[in-house]
Amino acid sequence: MRQNKKTTSLIFIVAVLLTIGLLFVSLSPCRIAVSKLNATDDALSNCDERPTSLWVDGESAVYNDEKVAYDSGKTTKEKIRKRCKKLMKIALEQDGEIERLVGNFSPKTQNISTFSTSFATSSQGRIHNITLATGNFSWLVIKAGEKLSFNTIVGARTEERGYANAKVILWGEYVDGVGGGVCQVSTTLYNAWIRAGLGTEQVVNHSLPSSYCELSQDATVSEYTDMILVNDSGYDVVVNGKVADKTVTFRIYGAPTEYTYKIESTILEVLPPTAPEVVYSATLEGMGEIREDGEGQYVVLRQEKNGFRSQAVRKKYKGDVEVESKLLRVDTYKPSRGKICVKRP
Repeated sequence: MRQNKKTTSLIFIVAVLLTIGLLFVSLSPCRIAVSKLNATDDALSNCDERPTSLWVDGESAVYNDEKVAYDSGKTTKEKIRKRCKKLMKIALEQDGEIERLVGNFSPKTQNISTFSTSFATSSQGRIHNITLATGNFSWLVIKAGEKLSFNTIVGARTEERGYANAKVILWGEYVDGVGGGVCQVSTTLYNAWIRAGLGTEQVVNHSLPSSYCELSQDATVSEYTDMILVNDSGYDVVVNGKVADKTVTFRIYGAPTEYTYKIESTILEVLPPTAPEVVYSATLEGMGEIREDGEGQYVVLRQEKNGFRSQAVRKKYKGDVEVESKLLRVDTYKPSRGKICVKRP
């Protein structure tokens, strides 16, 4: 009888050990190749929505319409999605192939902010520059307490480094310049960053309002002007930029909080332009639409525009309750003086 009990106990122990071993194998960490994640929009936190592929114990598990090949067997998409979503959150710490992604990440790292702007009407040169600059922010890690300098990450915008000519704002005028469009990249990143509740050290507005964002939400950069952001979250964060369908999108990944953030822009003052500049010509043909008033015929060469004083406020919410309102900045945008050509008698 004692022998039978010993045998039973031994079998029980072996069974438990085998069960633990199998459980360990089944839950062993997926090695997520972060360099592959650029193939998806939201792979880090939303792989249950748009999965691509992952590696489990050296075996590739690739999604198709219905089922997934996984550990030489079959499983439903729902099961593999849940597993993927759970392990994606800690993938940054467990991907030994990407050493720069090993750091002080929250175990619940996820997408905490997303912001997009469109450049659908931009020239080819501007589209090229936006795409080139955004490529510098592919799963970029900003460690806790560190600063992100846009100019340091992107580098000089020169022809030698592949940048093209496009319109830039210089002294309140649109002129051709190498690297035109890069400010839309810095602006999009800035908006994603502040909506994640993160800090800033240096942000400068354009001299004119930008068409792709609200007043006091733009961020100009140049050879002489940098944008500097601060990771004051207490954990490392990841910045990922992507260009698709003539839209630039930035996502910030970090530790989730119980708070959400909204940015509100307000016009404090409208600044009217001065009287338009007047030039004269014997003919107005070919200059544009010919108009006429009580003093004669003329063509508008440059449309006048109002300027503004504006502010941006970040509001912090817990659920639907506002718990904090913080003034981020106050800016001045210059009015644009018009220009007309009058037909000389």
